[in-house]
Amino acid sequence: MSLTLGFDMAVKDTPWRWGIEGGVMNQGIADYFFEEDEPDHFVRPNFIYAGAFTEYGFHVWRQPLFCRAGLGYALESDMWVHHVENKHVPIVITGFGYDLDYFKAMLNGYIAPGGILVVTLSGGFYFGRRRK
Repeated sequence: MSLTLGFDMAVKDTPWRWGIEGGVMNQGIADYFFEEDEPDHFVRPNFIYAGAFTEYGFHVWRQPLFCRAGLGYALESDMWVHHVENKHVPIVITGFGYDLDYFKAMLNGYIAPGGILVVTLSGGFYFGRRRK
């Protein structure tokens, strides 16, 4: 589960956009049950992050697509059986999506150190001047 709030805007009359976003990524919203004598082991990471990105819009077979890349800063909370470890890490923001007039659908990727890759499918509406 993730919740993201972002802002982006076009760079004059070019296919480029820049933006910022922040959000929360929780890799498991289900309850976990552990025995008291169970050994301590890693369960999952959670992230609270903020970052900046650029997007480039293009067309393939007349379909409006875009790709994105950026960098962010995150608080990573690693959940273990008997404790939680918090650390501050950089993240890489990636993505690929479909861009209609006021709607975007995209596959997002967030890459953190230690080999953690979070992939989310998202959709959302945006407001402002119509893209040409």
